[in-house]
Amino acid sequence: MSVMEIVRTTSVEGKSDKLRAVLEEAMPKFAETAGCLGARAMQAIESENPNVFMLLIEWDSVEVHLAWRDSNLESRLWFMKNVRPLMDGNNLTGHYLQFVEA
Repeated sequence: MSVMEIVRTTSVEGKSDKLRAVLEEAMPKFAETAGCLGARAMQAIESENPNVFMLLIEWDSVEVHLAWRDSNLESRLWFMKNVRPLMDGNNLTGHYLQFVEA
């Protein structure tokens, strides 16, 4: 059964536009990674807090995600070089199983 990795993150102050642009490049890179079933990025609306982002990345399993996270694969290295520096480090991350859909 697949799992959804959900990341709530905040951009470095003044870098929300840059983070958005880089995430537009990053999501297809995730989707091309073996074991990744899809990736989405969302940004909070302007009237609330546009520095807040949600990433939803579906993996074959937690183990597949953890193996990617600990790897030197090109997509991982690209993420660490281009995305991570734009995130303020105040992240909430977890893996979730879907149990209902309406």
